Amino acid sequence: MASTPGRWTAGTGNFWTNFKRLAGAVIIYNVGLSAYQTYKVFKEFITLPEAFYLELDLEQQTLVERLSNNPISLITAGLHQLELQGLIQTLHTAKSDDRVRGVMAILGGRENFGGIAQLQELRNALLDFRFTAKGRAPIYAYSNTFGEGGLNATGLYYLASAADKVYMPPTSCLSLLGFESTQVFVRGLLDKLKVEPEVYRREEYKSAMATLADKEFDPPHRENLTSLLQV
Repeated sequence: MASTPGRWTAGTGNFWTNFKRLAGAVIIYNVGLSAYQTYKVFKEFITLPEAFYLELDLEQQTLVERLSNNPISLITAGLHQLELQGLIQTLHTAKSDDRVRGVMAILGGRENFGGIAQLQELRNALLDFRFTAKGRAPIYAYSNTFGEGGLNATGLYYLASAADKVYMPPTSCLSLLGFESTQVFVRGLLDKLKVEPEVYRREEYKSAMATLADKEFDPPHRENLTSLLQV
């Protein structure tokens, strides 16, 4: 009688040991299967085909110098930001990739970039791609309209001019008003408020504080801006 509980205890111990081994094997199998499926999906996602086109979408996305993690930016345009340096690096890599058969630049009716400096930098990258991949990967630019509602679209068309061909619907608008720069001079307001700004300029072409010191463009200031706009 004394030996029966011992045999029962030993049998129970073997059962739980085998159960733990089986459960561990099932867990390892499920984890491995899940990892394999994740890897398979990821591999399919990152594996590029033998031939493809790059798409540059400036209609739905805004070109920015750096991606912003600011909560307000994320709410307004954070999910539709296109980082300039990342885009330039992509074009630099793609120009020597034989799988890339061309670039499709989709441009909107409005200018979704920060300024003329970004515009020039991106255009130079497109020109570099175009000349390096000449004969293999043309650049096509398309826009529903250049200048939505009659807005000035000179910047957009200037960017599109880096492409081999530019397409737009026959009934769309082409509004090229030229480059412009607008500045607000507040010296007159300061005079009315009897506020005298203290501005120190080394030479006449130092016009950073001209909006405070002057009431209008002086010749050197105008010459400065005109030279920048003659791209």
